[in-house]
Amino acid sequence: MVQQQLILEDNNIIDIYFRQVSKYRTIKHVEVIRLSKIILDNTNVIYKGVSQTRLRIASILDLKERISEWIEPDNDILPLVRRLNKIKKVIDKAWLNNKEIWGISKLKNKIDICMTDVERAKKSLILANLRLMDS
Repeated sequence: MVQQQLILEDNNIIDIYFRQVSKYRTIKHVEVIRLSKIILDNTNVIYKGVSQTRLRIASILDLKERISEWIEPDNDILPLVRRLNKIKKVIDKAWLNNKEIWGISKLKNKIDICMTDVERAKKSLILANLRLMDS
């Protein structure tokens, strides 16, 4: 009886999952390329913004050094997004501790705008992949 109830609960969970996933549309290859390009273009803007900043804050100087070592872009989107999130955390912390320094707000705002686009594109790719698993 208990085992049968667990099986029924598992099936209900699976049904709920498939109903939720079916709400999202599949995307064409062209759309995958467009979303990936959004992520890569914003990555380049973030890297360039951090690399070219003249801010003399220790954490940002360390970040600039690390970015210069990342010559080749990561071909996998999720590790790349994780790296961008780390950059954002460093910049956010530097901004909190140095709001009075000219230029830090401008850099933070640029990164925030880019990260919004990156997160939106990443979410679309993930949802589309979930939908593909359902198909």
